[in-house]
Formats: sequence, structure tokens, C-alpha cells
Amino acid sequence: MRHPTIGALTRAFPSLSAADIALGWAIMHGDIDPDYVTETEEWDRLCMNQPHWTELLMHALDTVFEGFGVEGLGEPDPYETPKWAPRYEYINMGDTYDTTLIYDREENRLFIGDWGTIAETGEEENEG
Repeated sequence: MRHPTIGALTRAFPSLSAADIALGWAIMHGDIDPDYVTETEEWDRLCMNQPHWTELLMHALDTVFEGFGVEGLGEPDPYETPKWAPRYEYINMGDTYDTTLIYDREENRLFIGDWGTIAETGEEENEG
């Protein structure tokens, strides 16, 4: 999966500590399992069915990046796995145009942007 660099994350999220940026990057990169984040491990354990890997990833990143939950954007694609999932998932940072991390299921990548631009124009203006 493609994802932003540590430098891009640092510029986009200046209020986060270097340790949180490094942890988030390591989770994106696959060096650290999302269940390493205590809140994600607890949530995963409570689920009746095993969450999809993108759910675990986004839940962990939401915790590390101090978001307000994970939201979906776009219509579900019946030909994608999981079938119920929209094209984009993003970390709710509080406002439509706040900088956030967005997962693009079609491209299998995480990028920095805002979900308002995608919703209004269908185009991505992003960094990383």
C-alpha cells in the first residue's frame, strides 16, 4: 500500500509528536500491527467477526492521529472486497476541510487531504 512519508505527515499534522508520527507511519508501512494500539486491540477483541484489515488500520490511525472516528465517502462497490465498503475511508478530524488521512480502496493507498474537496469535486488535492 502506498502511503505518505514521515516528512509529509509531519508537515500535515504539526500538533502531533514525532513519536506519534513515527508510530502512525510504521503502522501504515506494515512494520507495526494495528493491534499494537491498545484501543484497536481492545476493539478487535470485542468484535464478533474479524474486522477487515483496512478497518483495523484506520481505527489504529484514528487513535494515533487523535481523530473523531473513521467515516466512509462514496458509494459501495459491489465488485470490491469488502463489498459493503465505500471507495474512501477517512479519519474525521472535526471539520469537512480539516487535513486528514484518507484511504482510497480503488488505488490501495493512504493520502493526506480533506474529504470536502473529494465530496464537492470528485477530485483529490493531496500531499503524500
